[in-house]
Amino acid sequence: MIENHNGEKCCSVSGCGYCKESTALADVLQFLGETDEQQNSIARTGGAGVSSVVDALNAIGWKLEAIARPKTADVYQLSRIVSE
Repeated sequence: MIENHNGEKCCSVSGCGYCKESTALADVLQFLGETDEQQNSIARTGGAGVSSVVDALNAIGWKLEAIARPKTADVYQLSRIVSE
């Protein structure tokens, strides 16, 4: 499950045999793509591992990094990549 900054549920995944963390991240973050192609490139990374989501986001100018991993949550920071 992913919650926003207000604690509201954004998505939920279940099952076994695939990376649920990357599925949840791809589900929530695919909207960052400005085109259907970009959104699909992010969505396709669901289940393939968090590094795949990170790479797809980097390709369109976003940086996703894990900043904390307490026992009950994974905390990420999302920022826009600014080119100089």
